[in-house]
Amino acid sequence: MIRDPGRDGRALSECGGVRGKGKGRKPGAGRENAMKTSKHNPGGRGLGSAGVLVLAACGLLASAGCRDERTDTPPRQFLPDMDDSPKNKPQTEAEFFVDNREMRPRVVGAVAFGSSDHAASASRAWFLKDDPAVFEGVDVSVDPAKNAGIPGYVAMIPAKVFDNVIAEQAERGNTIDRAGAMDWMIQRGHERFNIYCSACHGYNAEGAGKLPDGTEYGGLAGRRWSAPVPSLQDAKYRDRTIKTGQDGYIFNVIQHGVPNADPAQPPKMPSYADKVNVRDAWSVVAYLRVLQASWRPEAGASASAAGAQPGGQQTGNKQASAGGESGGNASEVAR
Repeated sequence: MIRDPGRDGRALSECGGVRGKGKGRKPGAGRENAMKTSKHNPGGRGLGSAGVLVLAACGLLASAGCRDERTDTPPRQFLPDMDDSPKNKPQTEAEFFVDNREMRPRVVGAVAFGSSDHAASASRAWFLKDDPAVFEGVDVSVDPAKNAGIPGYVAMIPAKVFDNVIAEQAERGNTIDRAGAMDWMIQRGHERFNIYCSACHGYNAEGAGKLPDGTEYGGLAGRRWSAPVPSLQDAKYRDRTIKTGQDGYIFNVIQHGVPNADPAQPPKMPSYADKVNVRDAWSVVAYLRVLQASWRPEAGASASAAGAQPGGQQTGNKQASAGGESGGNASEVAR
């Protein structure tokens, strides 16, 4: 509170109003008195317009000074133990070890443990790589030396693959048999195929290219690929009596790709092992057999052209993944 010495000594509030009502008082007289008080009483608490402008200018300068500034002065650290916490970084030097390397070499004979920290976890079976048939699709009973240097491949998906899927699902509380494992793999393969394979081979595995009338079909990436993208509906990818039609060969191609005849040139197809793991690669093989079983060879090029269109792709997917007779037949064949 302040008092106006030039008047009757009534108390004025800090905002310039008069406490209480005075007789004959005009509306707005309190503000008038406050203005006069701040004008004639420099020691009052109010700030003049010049002071407000000075403070605003200082604020603007302070905020502008924080933009795009470069300084060698380190920032303030309120929690230095979190900013500079001790940790091991790859590709750095470490005085603790004799070889002065922060990264430690792998222990000889060590293998990946799995996706669980339990030694008995079913997921560990996918990391052991103890069976060439499961992890390479190779039939070890065939001697490459007696087969023109070409390894033999398993004709069908190994039974151990289904056993691993059954054990993995049982660990998650799902009890399934061989038929249930096949159904699960077909669904999983459907997802993986659409994500990684359809871009080149098309959603119906029809390959990529142009029809005689100039209509393009197949995956968008496949149409622009440096090497021709074959149709996986061709007979040579269906006949299990020849190498290219065997399940193990198709699995091996997914994992390792297709090399170019000229080693100096890029491969015809790159490896997808970094994107599609062993279980999912076998699942893609299972789904491909469903696509082949649901393919209509009598439609010929017309079916390929339909697959090139958005509507055709969706129709082909529904037809291939519907299960029914086609899915059941594929399950029986693959087993």
